[in-house]
Amino acid sequence: MFKARSRPGFHYTNFTKQAVQGSTSKKRQKVPRVRYLFAVVLLSYGCLYFVTSKMTKKAPRTSFTEREFEQYEKDSGLKRRLKLVPVEKNNQYTFYAVPFAHDQSKILELLQTVVPEGKQMKVIHPQLLIQKEMEEQGKYSYLLEDLKAQGRSLPRGLVTALVKQEVQLFMNTTGGQYDTTIVLMNYPQTTEEAIKFENDVADVHSCVVASGDFDENLAADMSVDSVRQINNVVGYFDIVDKVKKI
Repeated sequence: MFKARSRPGFHYTNFTKQAVQGSTSKKRQKVPRVRYLFAVVLLSYGCLYFVTSKMTKKAPRTSFTEREFEQYEKDSGLKRRLKLVPVEKNNQYTFYAVPFAHDQSKILELLQTVVPEGKQMKVIHPQLLIQKEMEEQGKYSYLLEDLKAQGRSLPRGLVTALVKQEVQLFMNTTGGQYDTTIVLMNYPQTTEEAIKFENDVADVHSCVVASGDFDENLAADMSVDSVRQINNVVGYFDIVDKVKKI
């Protein structure tokens, strides 16, 4: 009788154990993978929810409470800065801008023929405001003194800030309660100041150009650059039909 020989090194029992161990190992490997995939899915849903909620918050709103709307205007920057003289007071305070005046007394005489009757007149001279601010040590005095000492030009908007301050002071006086024609003498002399005035202070009713004074003295009194800037101011107001030639 022949006996079946088993292959050397091969045992069925060992093979079974190895198979079971291999299967168990694969299962153990699959468990972390499943957990990993589950975590990825959860993370994806979390990110999706976060992005969706953010988009929802940023979506345009169609209804607000009064307080919510005020906060929205503040946060979005849509809230407009109010002028010192609101539109409803344009009839009470009428502003006439005179970008250039060589003979100021003559121009004031001419203005009397075009401004509404029955109104008092107040004339604002920016150069005098600068001197007054320095003498009375106002809030801009230190800046003005430093600029003067260094021989530097005034920063953009400073003259308008002084004009605004003067208008505000006048409005709080007894005389400021009456209808008033306010003449801005030799102001504004740049389009930037003109725009800032109309944004921060009030609407300009008319930009007054005294043709004879303007044509004869502008080039003689001012630098080439200043002449260009003043002409630009006249052009700025001419676009909106606010230039009044006298």
